[in-house]
Amino acid sequence: ILPGDDMFPFLVTPAIIGSVVCMALLLLFTKHRGEQEVIASDWRFTGAFIFGCALLNLACLSLIGPNTDSLCLSRMWFLNFFFVLALTPLFVKTWRFYKLLGDGTVIPRRQSISHAKTTLMMIPFILFEVLILTIFTFVDPSRAEEMLEYDDVGVTHRIVCTHENSAFFAVQVVYQGSLILVGCVLAFKTRNMKKEYRDNQQLMLTLYNIALVGTVILIVANVVKVYQGTIRIFLSVGVFWMTVFSCCVFVLPRLLQIHTRSSISSNRGRRSPPGRAQLPSAPSTVAVDNGFCASTLQQQQDHVEGANMVSSRTLGTAVENPANFDLSDGDSSSGRRVSFEPILNEETIQAIEKAANR
Repeated sequence: ILPGDDMFPFLVTPAIIGSVVCMALLLLFTKHRGEQEVIASDWRFTGAFIFGCALLNLACLSLIGPNTDSLCLSRMWFLNFFFVLALTPLFVKTWRFYKLLGDGTVIPRRQSISHAKTTLMMIPFILFEVLILTIFTFVDPSRAEEMLEYDDVGVTHRIVCTHENSAFFAVQVVYQGSLILVGCVLAFKTRNMKKEYRDNQQLMLTLYNIALVGTVILIVANVVKVYQGTIRIFLSVGVFWMTVFSCCVFVLPRLLQIHTRSSISSNRGRRSPPGRAQLPSAPSTVAVDNGFCASTLQQQQDHVEGANMVSSRTLGTAVENPANFDLSDGDSSSGRRVSFEPILNEETIQAIEKAANR
């Protein structure tokens, strides 16, 4: 597929949009890494997965250009390496999640797996993929091969990227498929975990999505008889869907949870301004603790015959007995009285005076 071909936009557009969307989601995700919802989702490995998805979309741009030996070899490296690079953080995150919390049916024994240790676990999987690619670079690399196709119209000359045998394809399917399969099994085992462990459903949905899209791409590429250019477009679209959908599954629910929590906190703050106390409008018994204070009250303390006196702008409160006192509502005709049961001790009175003098 070359620039100017009819299929060129269908290959480039998903790759560029996919990488831009993944990077935008990564920036939003890391921007809120201090929020409790993002912290609970183990944002470091989730961010590594999203970054790998962005690189995988960019790797699809290597499908542009003529089929030469160098380009065929670079495509073999880029697509497979960045796929494993994106998948590995998700795999070790799922494994760590399972080891720490079990399957959710029993309480696991207390243990700790640090982020550094989990990061080191990613290295062998990536190095093994590099080893596979290095071996086949010398044993059976992807090369440009000329093909002649005969039909009723005539002879068609094509140049395609291919291997001498299907060994490389088989090794990649077994290795990458095993990572996805084990990840799906671990994610399935954690499906019954409690709601507060927020990433179990996202992990399961993401891994199942990768497995489904990867299976469809393999079937189309190896069963359906289409041109290599059509397969590349299908691959680019499949990578776009697989990566963007998976990244949205992790990021968008977190952002929605943060927005919802902020809205609830803001509404609570408007309904209950700090420093103001609400008094009952009907006779009732009110529990007052040592943290009770009202900024609109002015208090003074007098020691008269061993009793406490607290006065207010709008309320006159006489404390004759520290164990039980009456508060008039200011309406002499109604004679309504509110009984305060707890004792206003010295500490409480000082707290009220401090709040009033602010």
